[in-house]
Amino acid sequence: MLEPCYFYLCPDPDNGWILHKKGCYVLEFEEEKLFIGSLYTAQQALTVARIRCSPVVYCSDCLINKSHRQLKKSAPQKAKSVIAQRHFNDDKNK
Repeated sequence: MLEPCYFYLCPDPDNGWILHKKGCYVLEFEEEKLFIGSLYTAQQALTVARIRCSPVVYCSDCLINKSHRQLKKSAPQKAKSVIAQRHFNDDKNK
């Protein structure tokens, strides 16, 4: 199940807005930021952000570049055993 995250908008020097996720190091240096809500996905946050402000782009550090994301490790899954089955209907077609 997805957990909600806080998303913020910061002004872009190119007359737009940049969407950031809570924990992005860029947010520490921004004086003006706009909280847009607690949302489940970056796409959902982008939709809400575009309703409030336009144009909006993803932050290249916290939402695009995978090396800065905190990826959750999923529990190891059991390997499924494969059982071979013979299809008897194939013999009748020959």
